[in-house]
Amino acid sequence: MALLSQLLPHSTGQPPSVAGHVQHLQHVLATLLPLVHQPEQTLAVQHALDEATLELWLLLDKFNLNPEAALKRAIAKRNQQQNSPSVFKCYTDRVELWQGDEYRGGWPLYSDADRDALTTLATSLGSRLELMDDAHQQLHLFAT
Repeated sequence: MALLSQLLPHSTGQPPSVAGHVQHLQHVLATLLPLVHQPEQTLAVQHALDEATLELWLLLDKFNLNPEAALKRAIAKRNQQQNSPSVFKCYTDRVELWQGDEYRGGWPLYSDADRDALTTLATSLGSRLELMDDAHQQLHLFAT
């Protein structure tokens, strides 16, 4: 794995910094995004994914992380998220984020704009939004 950082030629003679790897990964992913839905761009998508994979491996190497262990952790986390979807519990003054039976965090709600933003966030994450009263009971009439 330590030899991985020697794979790319470097114009300065020194390996790129972590920030350099992150910036390159970000650039590759930005290039990839518009190509994904274009079937005629399969070769370009493959090239971009190869580049992104290499940058990710180089970053893992920079942090002395085992790629196989990182992959196993990511798969376990995804499986956990799919098996127990997140729920946003919206009270009159705050919101709580729950993953299954585990409380993951929360924050205060100050205005109707905060509640609108919460609705947008929950929808974009594919999470359920439960409107709760102050006695911690779900308001079934308004639950989504």
